[in-house]
Amino acid sequence: MGMELEHLKTLVAIAEEGSLSAAARRRHLSQPAVSMQMKALEDTLGTRLMHRGTRGVNLTTAGEAFLVHARRALQTLDAGRAEVAEVEGLSHGTLRLGATDAATEIFSAAFLRLHGRHPGIEVSVEIDATAALIRSLRQARLDLVLGTLPVNEPDVVEEELVEERLGLVAPRDSRITSLPELLAREPFIAYPRGSTTRALIERAMAREGLVPRPVMEIGRPTIMAQLVASGLGVSVLPESVVRPLVREKHIQLVSYRRLQVNRSLGLLTLKRQPLDPAARAMRDILLASQR
Repeated sequence: MGMELEHLKTLVAIAEEGSLSAAARRRHLSQPAVSMQMKALEDTLGTRLMHRGTRGVNLTTAGEAFLVHARRALQTLDAGRAEVAEVEGLSHGTLRLGATDAATEIFSAAFLRLHGRHPGIEVSVEIDATAALIRSLRQARLDLVLGTLPVNEPDVVEEELVEERLGLVAPRDSRITSLPELLAREPFIAYPRGSTTRALIERAMAREGLVPRPVMEIGRPTIMAQLVASGLGVSVLPESVVRPLVREKHIQLVSYRRLQVNRSLGLLTLKRQPLDPAARAMRDILLASQR
């Protein structure tokens, strides 16, 4: 009988338990079966691995030397099994991703890379405000969240991906003399109350003594930009969203150096909650794309 993995497991059990009977119980074997396995292993190696004494079983010098390699072999096997499981998971896994409207551009590029590497992964996306997405993350309804930073939640891990600038935009035909006059005259299309982006905008405006007149709250920058283009009012929006509309002269970007609003978008996960293979793959792609 040649060397088998079960023999290595039994040798480790004997070394750690110090007796054949205890090793047999741990391995769910009979004591004669344990003895037979050790005899087969010794025959294969051509040397004694243990000797019995009044205080139990002790490994010989050769046994102690071989024990190191037995443990290493079993660890390698465990690592290989984990890697196979991960590859198997990536071949037909699922990923539940939450993203704010502002983060969809980041997600789109990362999804193309994920699909190219692991086409079997099925992805579902929930678009909502960062706070709502974090609630879904805590309820185990999502695996990863792409949201607005900072969230300052003790159980949430924040990893910044990109910083973007927000600018004040107005309908193309708006007459602009000064920013205070524009905000006093034009209705303001705001982010939802309680959102991180709204808080950033309000702090920036308060520093300059500016007072907007919100007439609508909405959390979708693309829709907000369209409302500005239709003449409903003004808003502070990401330049990446409004750039095409500005270029096509549907809206105008108001130049006002003192009003600077910057926000970060990042990856949000929960502390002490391990990611499954599909989520880890997406996280790796997102972080690598921003280096």
